[in-house]
Amino acid sequence: MKLAEWARAYGVHPQTAYRWFREDRMPAPARRVESGTIWVDAAPAGVSGRVVIYGRRGARNRAVRAVTAVGHGEAGAGG
Repeated sequence: MKLAEWARAYGVHPQTAYRWFREDRMPAPARRVESGTIWVDAAPAGVSGRVVIYGRRGARNRAVRAVTAVGHGEAGAGG
């Protein structure tokens, strides 16, 4: 699929995906074809089995703190 389609399917802004491509940080295999289009070899959203948590710092970061607290609780409880 095209880079912009991939970005929208995964909830990433197309400019961010393009920056990732330029910096060779794409989480999926991607290549530039002869026409100049960037093609991503990826399964449709929700099929990859990969879990990603996105968090922002700022005034509305309560959810990020909660996710972090849960993560620390799980790590501490197991070992």
